[in-house]
Amino acid sequence: MLRLAPDDDRMALIANHFGFDIPDVAELTGLGSNAVRDQHDALSPILVSHYRGEDDFRAMKMHLDRVVDAYVRSAYGAANFYESRRQIAKDAKDKWANEHRDEDRMGVDGGENRSDKLVRIAAEHAGKAYALSLVGGDHAQVVAHIAEFYLKRRDMLRAAGSKRGITMSAPTNEDVMALSMAVRERLRERGEVGKEEIVRAAIDQRGESYDLPIAVGDRLRLFSKVRCRAQRAYGSRWLELGSNGDFVDVMGWTDHGLILKNRAGTEGFVPWDSFADRETGRISLGFGHAMTIDAAQGATSDEHINALPRGSSSMTGFTAYVAESRHVHASWTMVGEASVREAETFSRPLGDKTPVTYEDLLNRVAGDMGKHPYKSVAIDLTGEEMKVRQGQIEWIRRERGREEIEETEQQPGERARSRAASVSLRKVPAERWDDLGRNLRRQALIAQDAAERANRLVALGSEKDMVKDRTQTPAPDRSKGRVVRPSTDMGVDHE
Repeated sequence: MLRLAPDDDRMALIANHFGFDIPDVAELTGLGSNAVRDQHDALSPILVSHYRGEDDFRAMKMHLDRVVDAYVRSAYGAANFYESRRQIAKDAKDKWANEHRDEDRMGVDGGENRSDKLVRIAAEHAGKAYALSLVGGDHAQVVAHIAEFYLKRRDMLRAAGSKRGITMSAPTNEDVMALSMAVRERLRERGEVGKEEIVRAAIDQRGESYDLPIAVGDRLRLFSKVRCRAQRAYGSRWLELGSNGDFVDVMGWTDHGLILKNRAGTEGFVPWDSFADRETGRISLGFGHAMTIDAAQGATSDEHINALPRGSSSMTGFTAYVAESRHVHASWTMVGEASVREAETFSRPLGDKTPVTYEDLLNRVAGDMGKHPYKSVAIDLTGEEMKVRQGQIEWIRRERGREEIEETEQQPGERARSRAASVSLRKVPAERWDDLGRNLRRQALIAQDAAERANRLVALGSEKDMVKDRTQTPAPDRSKGRVVRPSTDMGVDHE
């Protein structure tokens, strides 16, 4: 479940436009928290049992889980109902999607039409949902708001008997330090963190070094497997305190080490040497109220806060998946509005004065958290090797073809030059070639008909000359000569 911090400005605009009353979310949250606390106090004598000298809260947890789940389902249903009504109102304003355009031109007696009524209904339920928005202010104000929200949710989960509690992640180590220090300052004001403290040189698993203040009541994060010396009824024993990613509370310290307690209730003494980094000698401990997104991998909590005080530009789909999947019941995404607005403004062309809307900011956040840049993997090396080999094969093939052309006493590149010379011809459209072909066939037929007529005229003139010659030639005189006829006898003539 994805939620964002409340937006008082946006709700104020809706309330002023439609004349609605703005709900006091802090009061409503307090009422819900007090209701859970009252049930916890009233039912503790009945549902909390004792097992081996310790309190067993399992029955209480099952009851409060159902109560808290009912609150969560109610808020989630209200948000979904508001979103559905908002979409219906948006479609009604669309001249293409609206099926009642003729009815929407004007309401009865100039009043609200159908689309205006749908907008008002959506606005009425916006106050009930009151969930989607961004956190306003500069970086310090955003960090302070997130820290206060973190403590509010932590107190509610503790009152509900949550074992996993709430966690918080941020993209950078600077944001992690700022959030942790903001939470620590508020806990110190509430008296949950002692005023006396020590400062030790620390380093995290990524090699980032920093100064870590430690006081009684602080929460620290382990970066390696740690064992502690705990006191038991049968004597002092070395027990496992936690591993990488686990959180521990500081119960005290000495010159030789820290007294820590994990979530399971194991409390013991850990020497400074157990935390020392082999290369630098710094202690391998981190802030326990916030952690980087990379360090949050594998962590599981009932609720999780994805804190983005510097905006969402540093997020990708990969980091967003890790940050948004640490929870069991709810995930709260809190983004600094100023950074997102600045990124959206500078992404537009110069001179574009179109106002940046709330929907533009949400689309910017969604775009940042949805991008998936390509990451090189081991198989890419094989692909690059295949490209090089294919290039070598192509080069050998071309050199072989050139040698064959030279052996046949041809000019290399002749085919390419002929193709270059015929570029203008190949650019002629096929329709023009068809027209040219039809014109040539028409001219050929005309020439063929003319040739046939000329042949007929020549043939007719020859026949006339032959007839004329026959009529002008005299008949032979039979009295002046003899007629010789072919003989049937061999070598004998007959008169």
